[in-house]
This record gives sequence, C-alpha cells and structure tokens, in this order.
Amino acid sequence: MVGGAAGGKAIDFKAIWETALAQRSKGTCNWFLESLEFQRLVEERGTFLWGTGMPGSGKTILISVCIERLQETFKNHQDVAIAYVYFRYSEQISWPDVLAAIIEQLAWSCNGAHDVLLAIYSERRNPRPTTRSERDLIAILQRIINDLNKVFIAIDGLDEVADETRVKLLEAFSSLDANILVTSRPLEPYASYAPKALWVPIQARTEDIGKLVEDRIQRNPRLKAILQGKPDLVKKLSDSIKEKSQGMFLLARLQMDALQSSNSINSLFRKLSSLPSGISAMYQQTLERINAQPEEDASIAHRVFLWLLHGFETLSVEGLQHALAVSLEDMSYDEGDVVSDSLLMSMCCGLVTTITIGSQPWEPQRREVRFIRKSSTQLRKPSRPKVTLHADYTTQEFLRSVAFPGFSNPHSLLSVACLGYLQAVNIESLFGEDTADLPYAAVATHPFLRYAYDNWGRHAKESERHGSLHQHTLSFLQRCNKFPLRVERPSKRYTFQSTVTRAWGLHLAAWWGLVGVISSGNLPCPPTATCDDFSPFHLAIGSAFSLSRFPGCAAHARSFPCPRLLIRDECRPHSF
Repeated sequence: MVGGAAGGKAIDFKAIWETALAQRSKGTCNWFLESLEFQRLVEERGTFLWGTGMPGSGKTILISVCIERLQETFKNHQDVAIAYVYFRYSEQISWPDVLAAIIEQLAWSCNGAHDVLLAIYSERRNPRPTTRSERDLIAILQRIINDLNKVFIAIDGLDEVADETRVKLLEAFSSLDANILVTSRPLEPYASYAPKALWVPIQARTEDIGKLVEDRIQRNPRLKAILQGKPDLVKKLSDSIKEKSQGMFLLARLQMDALQSSNSINSLFRKLSSLPSGISAMYQQTLERINAQPEEDASIAHRVFLWLLHGFETLSVEGLQHALAVSLEDMSYDEGDVVSDSLLMSMCCGLVTTITIGSQPWEPQRREVRFIRKSSTQLRKPSRPKVTLHADYTTQEFLRSVAFPGFSNPHSLLSVACLGYLQAVNIESLFGEDTADLPYAAVATHPFLRYAYDNWGRHAKESERHGSLHQHTLSFLQRCNKFPLRVERPSKRYTFQSTVTRAWGLHLAAWWGLVGVISSGNLPCPPTATCDDFSPFHLAIGSAFSLSRFPGCAAHARSFPCPRLLIRDECRPHSF
C-alpha cells in the first residue's frame, strides 16, 4: 500500500490512513456515513462522490473513516476490492505510479483482483520485463473493475497533486465503472472533468465539534478534573467552541489545546473568552503561547519549526531529538540533552504532530514529525490564468512568515547542528579503508547521522547564499584535514563507483560550492598528496555531476563558480 514519490521515496498510504483514524474523536463523521450520497456509493455501481471543504474541515479524517466503513461492510466479499491514495504536496506522485499503487492495493485486498492480474501476467508473459505505459495500466485497471462486482477507489487531497495528474485522474476515473470517493478543497474549475459527480460540502458538523470537545476533556486530566460532574459547563464550553471554530476541526483542536493549562472554572472560561475565531488569528495566539513559555522551551519549539521548514528531508522523531540536543553555542552534543517526544509536542502547543510510516510487515516502522497542516500548492485551471481558490494559512505557510528571534539565518544553525553531531560521533572513525558508505550499525545507533552527513554541506551552501557561514562552520573547515568525503570515481565505461576519500576543508568547500569561503582565502592549503590526489579543482568540477546523482541535490549542479575561482586565484596558496 505504497506509492512511488518524486525522489524515489515511497509514500505509505496505509500509515497515513491509520494515523488519520487515530485522530478521530469517537462518533464523529457519522453524518457523512449516514448521508444518501454515501449510501449510493455503497449500494450502487459507478458512483462518483466528491466531497469538498476548506483546510481544517476534517476531510482526511472523514475519508479515512469512510474507507474503514467500506472495509467493514465488504470484508467477506471476495468480489469487492478497495484501494485508496493520499496526495500530499510535499510528496508528489506521478500518474503512472498512482495507477500502479491502486492496482497493487486491489490485488492485495481481494482474491478476485489477484486472479485477474495472474491471468494478465500469463497472457502477456515476457522474459524481458518492461515498464507498463499509462494506457496499459488503465486497461489493467478497467479489466479488474469489469471482472469484479464492485471496486472502490478513495482519493484524498486531490487539490495537492500536480495539474496534469489531477486532470488525467478525473478523466480516467470518470470513465471507469468503479465507485470513486474524492475529497479536496473546492475545485470548481475542474468540475467539468467529472460531470456525473455527486457533490457534498464537507464541514465539521456542530455535533462532531461537540464530540471532539468531549473527547479532549476526557483525554486531559486538568479539564477532566475541572468539568467532571458539571454537564452545564461542558455544554457551555462545547457551544462556545462550536461558534468560534466556524466548522473547522483544526481550529477546534487548537482552541481546545489552548485551554489545557487551565486550573479552575474561571481560568478556563477567561481563556475561552480570549480565543480568536479565525484560523490565522488562532495561529498567532498559539505562537504567543509558545513564546510565553520559559526561554529554553520556546527556543526548542522554534528550532523544531526551523527543522520542519528548512530541512532537506523529513526527520524521524528520534533524529529530530538528537538534532536538537546539539548546542549551537559550542557545537557540542550530549545525549543527556535529548528532550522526550511528548515534551517536544507540548512545547509546540499543538502545531506539530507525529505520523508513523512503514506499516508493511517487511518494513521497519518510522515515526516522523510533521506540521498539523502542510502547505498546498496554488491551484491552476488548465490553459487559463492562475486562480487562487483559498485564502487561508496552513501551519507551514503561517510559520514561514514568522521571524524567530536569534535565528535570522536558519541554514547556518542547521549546518552547525549537523557538524556538531558528526564530531560527537567521531565521523572519521566510522569509515574504514574499503568503506564506501556509513556503516549500517552506526546509522541505526545514531538516528541523526545519515541526515547530518548527507546534508551539512547543503545547509552551509544555503547559509552562504543568505548571508555568511557560521563561525563554527568556518572553524571546522579551517582545522579539517581528514573528513571522509564520498565521491564518484569512474569504474567502467559510462559507470561510476562511490568511494570515500579523506578531505581537507578546502576540498569540502570546493565540493559543496562554498564560494565565499574559498574566495576569502581563509582556508589552509592542503598538501598535494591528500584526498587520494583529488585537488579542490577536481572536486569543484566533479561535484556538479556527482551531487546530481543523489535525490534532491540536483540544484547544486546548475551553476558552479568554484572552478573559475580556483583558476582565477592561481597565485593563491590554495590554488591548483
């Protein structure tokens, strides 16, 4: 139940589904399950049901509940198959990968679909495997649908996928005789691609908000103690949250989080009366609550946000904990400074959450930290001028507009955190003579190691682009003389092999394209017989190609002034 994403990273749809279900408050979403439109989806064939709602209205939780209901309803039907896809702007998936993921899920969910695939394989068996075209994949999907009694396909976040994929999906699924359930933000410009769709507006019903309030009261010891045995006060609180949340689950959750520190009835309702109604104002008040914490707690929360905003990869919970344990003052790391994940979530006051991925039996589970709502791309109507279809902030968009005190150049600090961690684990000792990559045992023991090794230079490059290198990064480069650098060596014709060489600071600066520090002349000249006879000039030339071989690093290959600098400054002691 995974789909391929850009950069090769698989998206675990089942993990997203399970995480969304875990966030559901008991009894919510029943209004949709009992609606005539959903009943038509369950009972008929070829129904296209499209639910639209603004961000925070609970669309992902709602569609996850629908999937669970469909699975329960048809669990004993061998001629009914169910598949689902969760689109996310941060993890783009191509149209062929969408089709392949759906076909794979259908085969796993029902023996009938599996038998169809076996028959197709027998008919088209080819000793030389080939990649299926979009046309082939649609034909396979159509055959599965034709051979089964019913096929359900659920799509969440249609607004968060590329225009081309969105149009292809709507055109293809509208012509299939499957039961389609889609949720998205309002997409009026695309309605013509699904002419037979049943439209249902999604907004958190007042009864659902009430159930959310009751659930949050039961989960929080303070609120439970304050309101226990006081149904009139619970109703008063519930009615006020219903009014202030404006039908948005996300806003109701943030408002309930803001009340968790109450210690009396008066304290609770004073805080309640001060809660804003709009999502942007609620974000602002939540940030004010974060800043009002003890200075150390607020600083940790700010650094969590910076890693989520500016990190090149999504960190695991453990990786983030270790990254935050690096002191930005002296670049030291102490495992005793690791903050528990529950405290991290508390310090962030509900703006971040965790998601578990890797639900397949053969996959290791991994918990990642995410914003409660990630940013979405602006929507475009095909062949028309850009049309903005929403005007609200997501959590990520809001925090991008915030200037955190003391963190004017975020990449500078993230680079320092990476280098501090690499020094703490003694990165030089982890590579033997024949080692071409980080040892598995070391990566398993040090959860921030892989990210720090692969990305410290990228953060340093961005740091120079937005200002200058941090003094700690500069000092590291000045004293560095045996850092293990992974480079690409020619192996056979048109092939390259990864190898590790020992690099000086100037080698590293040339490899990562740190133009400012090279041109300053502040880095010592490495002896000729170092770095396996790679000169900084060689590395500056080779890095544009080598970096492009690693996912996400292609940006480094676009322009490299370092070779010109090293040639221009041939009279300098560090030139080759």
